[in-house]
This record gives sequence, C-alpha cells and structure tokens, in this order.
Amino acid sequence: MSQRANQLNIDPDTMGTRDEAITTWIDIRDFLKEKFEAIQCHKSQIGENSFFGQFTQSQREELFGFECFVLTKHQNNPGLKETDLFKGLR
Repeated sequence: MSQRANQLNIDPDTMGTRDEAITTWIDIRDFLKEKFEAIQCHKSQIGENSFFGQFTQSQREELFGFECFVLTKHQNNPGLKETDLFKGLR
C-alpha cells in the first residue's frame, strides 16, 4: 500500500479485491487525465473537497493507474496474469 493511501486511511483489505485474486491488470496511466475529468463530472457524488482532488500526478498513477478484473472462467492459460481483456477472443 502506498504511503499516501496509508495517510488517507485506505485499507486495501476492506476496499476492493485482493491482488492475489486479480487475473487481469490493464495499464490506463495514459488515460488518467480523462478518467479524472470523468470523475469530476459527478458533482453530486464527489464534492469540491473530495479526496480525489488531493493527489499529485504520481500518486494518481500509483493508486488509479490500473484497472483490475477477475476472470470467472479461464479460456487461456490458467494462473497467468493477463493484460488484455480480449485475449483469445480475436
């Protein structure tokens, strides 16, 4: 867990899915600007002083730079971590 996440009292054991259970990691760091612009569009859910606005660019990359998924049925190589949601479907 990052130092910043720890300062914000983010407990990875109660938030999200354990790293060991994640089968697919998609690197979205090139799209973080758009992701945070979209987050800011939800003014009724995320106020002006939301913790989302408190992160530096490097902290955003560390905490939000990957989208994670868990496959329920493997069609490729079970046990291998994937980086492509469409692998084997093309």
